[in-house]
Amino acid sequence: MKVNKIYDSFLRHIKDKWRFLFSVKYYSKNFEKFKEYYLKPDFYKNRKHGLSAMMRIKNDEDWIFYAITSIIDYVDEIVIVLQNCTDNTEKILREIKSEKIKIYYFPFDSFPSGKYHERFLKNSIFNRAYYYNYALSLTSYSYVWKWDGDHAAYENRVKELREIIDSKKIDIIHYQAYDIFGLDLKYLCKDPLCSNEPAIFRVNSKTFYVSSFVCETFSYPINIRFRKIKIFNYSKPLSIHFKYAKGEESIGKGWPNNWQKDEYFKSIANRKSKGELFTDEYPDVIKKFYFKNSK
Repeated sequence: MKVNKIYDSFLRHIKDKWRFLFSVKYYSKNFEKFKEYYLKPDFYKNRKHGLSAMMRIKNDEDWIFYAITSIIDYVDEIVIVLQNCTDNTEKILREIKSEKIKIYYFPFDSFPSGKYHERFLKNSIFNRAYYYNYALSLTSYSYVWKWDGDHAAYENRVKELREIIDSKKIDIIHYQAYDIFGLDLKYLCKDPLCSNEPAIFRVNSKTFYVSSFVCETFSYPINIRFRKIKIFNYSKPLSIHFKYAKGEESIGKGWPNNWQKDEYFKSIANRKSKGELFTDEYPDVIKKFYFKNSK
């Protein structure tokens, strides 16, 4: 039995190191064998053209309304996978009353982000990469957008991206977002932009999530059937991000309890402290609802 475990561990290491040679099927079953949460077989095949937003949501009642309503006119479905919510998030979602919103449940808490995250079991039901692969398997359309519950998109910019997607000539879209500091939304963080991640992608068997050094990361091939993939970098910030909108209270949310002793997290805390005044426009939903309700 011990020899088998060592051999399995060795195979996992080799396959993760060379994951570009493998398809998402390798990541389709969780280690704990919760079969109802296995990925659907061949979920990436025969997708109709369109855009699915997928969202990992846990206790996002403060911003979920803005996140949903800022994109709902430009996507074909919003797949929301709730993870042990204890606040009013689900109530707010159901009050929006849109057939595009599809709610699922994932009753497992993920391993925390942080140093050495990649050491966690790759296919564990508690691995955030597995969570995202599960959410991805529930989507229906040819393109998927990894969207968060603490963002609000610029509606006109999302419209531009949808036009690009409908041209069917792009495989991956990268964009950035403004990190906002403080509930009055008047300031940027000292480091004002989120990372430029590949958040919108055309689905195939080799687009999936794996564990990286501190959290999950998106894996995709350089070539698809000997065709080089086409990557588009959107030049303007697509959204504003509210992770640090509660000011100093926001720093450390979701991090390890002893993050103050870790140089990696200390550097993030410094970069995401209060910075310059925010001078760009706000998304329409923020102008229409947030500022009205916060007065």
